Amino acid sequence: MTKRYYIPLPRIILIPYRLISGICRLISSDWRKLSKRDQSVLRWLSQSDHPIRPQDRRVRNFRELEHAIKTGQLVTFSYLNSSKEESRRKILPKRLFRRKEAIYCQVLDSNHEEYRTFRLDRMGDLKIDLSDKGIR
Repeated sequence: MTKRYYIPLPRIILIPYRLISGICRLISSDWRKLSKRDQSVLRWLSQSDHPIRPQDRRVRNFRELEHAIKTGQLVTFSYLNSSKEESRRKILPKRLFRRKEAIYCQVLDSNHEEYRTFRLDRMGDLKIDLSDKGIR
């Protein structure tokens, strides 16, 4: 009897459009020619996700986003970025994941028409749009 080996298939990675040029430059040229920010973002994207733990489900907005992902509903919220600037977003959430101790939501942002990643602890005033399904 022969042993069978299974090779796991790679997961689909959703990458914001503006990073594609950085990835192309990385592949075609020297890593040091990328900006420090691009290097940092590419390093962050290359890290593997950590499994969602039971206590992660108690993070604010986790269950609402999980429900919106399952039902394909749009969500609006206010977001406080790392520079402490607040903005209003309308998104279609795609997946929730954890990196180290932070929970993130990968979304299709209707304002910028590209995939973005938001930290749940920086999201506030979250509302699920019950009247509309998905971005048209």
